[in-house]
Amino acid sequence: MMYVEPQAGSGPVLQIIQAARTSLDVNAYYFSSRPLLRALGSAHRRGVLVRVILEPRPYGFSASRIAREYQLLRATGATVTWASQPGLDHAKYICNRSSCEIGTANYDWSAFHRNREYLYVTANPSLVHATRNLFEADWQGSRVVTSPSPLLVAPVATPALIAILAQPGPLDVEMEEVGDYPAVLRVLEAKGAQVRLLVPPPTTWTARRSLGALAQAGVQVRLLGPRPVYLHAKMILGEQVGFIGSQNLSRSSLTRNRELGVRLTGPDLIPLRRQFAADWQQSRPLANLGSQEFH
Repeated sequence: MMYVEPQAGSGPVLQIIQAARTSLDVNAYYFSSRPLLRALGSAHRRGVLVRVILEPRPYGFSASRIAREYQLLRATGATVTWASQPGLDHAKYICNRSSCEIGTANYDWSAFHRNREYLYVTANPSLVHATRNLFEADWQGSRVVTSPSPLLVAPVATPALIAILAQPGPLDVEMEEVGDYPAVLRVLEAKGAQVRLLVPPPTTWTARRSLGALAQAGVQVRLLGPRPVYLHAKMILGEQVGFIGSQNLSRSSLTRNRELGVRLTGPDLIPLRRQFAADWQQSRPLANLGSQEFH
């Protein structure tokens, strides 16, 4: 089932934690939500084995902030280990024995109260099994990971993600970061006006240059936020296939980081179409970007 933030709040994640009876595996780029921390503590007290893989170098975070995050997680009774990926561990998912939440959201206040995010909760046995196998591989530090469809694990599944972008027909995209990765830019430029791309106001010259090049190629680029919602989502929506996950359309995200997303079809696309249509109506053209918003 697909959930949209900030409307859904922390409930979809809480239901995974509260349903755990034997084990709970968490991969977090950042984890500070007080309700979720309390839920982890409750899970530990009822005998659940709680394991957390935590990114040690989230962008822009001070050492003291990271240390406090680690201590808060340890205080719940969870066993916490630092991610050991060559790049960042940017994946965001939680699994109990029978279901998983995979999405675009970090586990903090902003994700559930301010950001546009998408969370996918599934009890599909093959998808749950694949996600738990990924966690186990990363927990053991083996880094030997396959990427079975519909689970997309970067960088292994980057060609599959690019194929989703290249699918025939119109394409709607909500993406926090569109970088200077040529493999992605070429696909979007080739589709031109078939693409509607929503992004937050860019904060780097690289991002602005990439968006400008896409706009010159005919891509319909519009800005959403930062208020009343900040666009943190990573979502791709075609006529047949969609995607949500932790992957930004940047070189580091698709070639170096540990990222996780899901390939979607059928009814799972309906709430994505509905929300994109609403967000598109609230957006503004790239040309309207004021200098005060670009820093």
